[in-house]
Amino acid sequence: MTLCACGELTYTSAGQCSRCEALTTLDLATGASKQEIKSAYRMLVQYWNPDQYPAGSLLRTTAEEKLETINEAYALLSSRPAGKQTMRSALRAADRETQRKARQGWADTERRKGWKPKENQLGKNGLSQSATFLVTAFVIVVCLAALGIMLMRPMDAMLSNNPLTSSVYYDLKLSIQERVENAAGGIHGNFGSKLKSWLNFPSASAMPIDPELAKQDEAILSSEIMPHFKGAKPQPFITAGLSQNAVIRLQGVPTSATTDKLVYPDAELYFDKGKLTGWKIDRGAALHIKLQPVAPSSLKLKTFSLGSTKDDVLLVQGTPSLYSASTFGYDGSEVYFLNDRVVGWKNDPASVHLHVNAR
Repeated sequence: MTLCACGELTYTSAGQCSRCEALTTLDLATGASKQEIKSAYRMLVQYWNPDQYPAGSLLRTTAEEKLETINEAYALLSSRPAGKQTMRSALRAADRETQRKARQGWADTERRKGWKPKENQLGKNGLSQSATFLVTAFVIVVCLAALGIMLMRPMDAMLSNNPLTSSVYYDLKLSIQERVENAAGGIHGNFGSKLKSWLNFPSASAMPIDPELAKQDEAILSSEIMPHFKGAKPQPFITAGLSQNAVIRLQGVPTSATTDKLVYPDAELYFDKGKLTGWKIDRGAALHIKLQPVAPSSLKLKTFSLGSTKDDVLLVQGTPSLYSASTFGYDGSEVYFLNDRVVGWKNDPASVHLHVNAR
């Protein structure tokens, strides 16, 4: 049994009452008004309308499940308006006041006996010992957080791009994200909304949905399921040809977006006529992206040469970090194409080695 951020008792493991959970589902803060709830509900119902997806598709099933959750949340909020201060919160406030008066009475008694509180001894730098300790602790926490981020990014990229670990790791990340989102949703005021945006949670801010692009996304995602452990959840990867909506649903909300570009930390994705046509990804970027050969091949190529196809290069080198119609980049090394055939390359010895047969 815990106390929700709104002051009500809750028995859920997430630490939120049913009303706050419903507000989180509608992407609203705890103190949202009736008008804000109604507006958010209308926008989400329109956004997750299953009729805009092909019957029997993965996207339609996901939209139906999401819409059912949204309807349940709105029904609860409509039947249960926000109440005033609960009995529990009132008792807690009274208990704090009693403790304050008790401490004040003790201090008055000691002063009458001649006791005086000791003043903090200032150091040479003019800071009190407690302030010095707090500053030191803050610096240590910041340094540890920065070190953790530096170590986690390459590890995240390695686990995400490894076919043996990607499915299990993807499920773990979704579970952690859901717990953090629930915790952020219970914070009062605008700070909770800002925290959720800083944590890069997906919201209903994607681009308008084109039914034709949605059909193409479904076809591409169905063919891009990676191998996974038995019983594990299959993970679709971002790949060429997907729409902006599909990319946002797979990767989350970008730091910035235009009609022809999405920007994520250490990565940029480029679009033409609504489809993903290129990208530039720095080393360590946590992006679930995969470019596979167009035509399946049983050949086990070890090198490529002049005249090789793009599929040959992908079989030898894997997914490029720089991708366009005329160039595959692998960190500092690059392969150049003309009419989808290799016409040259630049092999950077300090970067990823290109397995080239110069002939």
